[in-house]
Amino acid sequence: LILVNGAPTPDSHILQDGDDVSLFPEFYSLAPMEKSTGEVSFFCDVQLGKLARRLRLLGFNAGYSNNLTKDELLSIAQNKNVTLLTRNLNLLKMNDARNVYFIRSQNLQEQTIEVIKKLNLKNSIKIFSRCLLCGSPLESVPKERAVRQIPPLAQKYFNEFYRCPSCNKIYWKGSHYKRMKKLIETILSKINF
Repeated sequence: LILVNGAPTPDSHILQDGDDVSLFPEFYSLAPMEKSTGEVSFFCDVQLGKLARRLRLLGFNAGYSNNLTKDELLSIAQNKNVTLLTRNLNLLKMNDARNVYFIRSQNLQEQTIEVIKKLNLKNSIKIFSRCLLCGSPLESVPKERAVRQIPPLAQKYFNEFYRCPSCNKIYWKGSHYKRMKKLIETILSKINF
């Protein structure tokens, strides 16, 4: 990672007189840590809540909190076997910055593509397999068990339902599903391996 005047910079950048340059080694955390189940896990810092949700949509375990200190974030990355995703350059400068990946883009779609491409995760994508709110794996639930939690029109037109065992949210393939599927197709079309 090359920072010129505090900003990430490509190695082709031509330095100007007075530029402040910081060089960081290639972090071993650029490859995601894997749990024994082979599942790739992330934790997103306060600036990346939407990215956590997007990664969950693609089937990745992605935790998020908007009220943790830098030390708490680094502790999660080290002790919970996850890759910490951040836009905070100060986290990279800390002594215990391991399992940390700096997200370069500020655009959500570009961030998503960056994570998938940089960490070579295209073959690990399992769309619509996790709760978008908490990230837990979804389980199929019979319509009769979901009926009290779904609107009347969903009861009428849909028969396939999924439930989050952690927060009890119910999912079905309604209009949101179609929009999200188009979004996923757009992301996948931009990932070239």
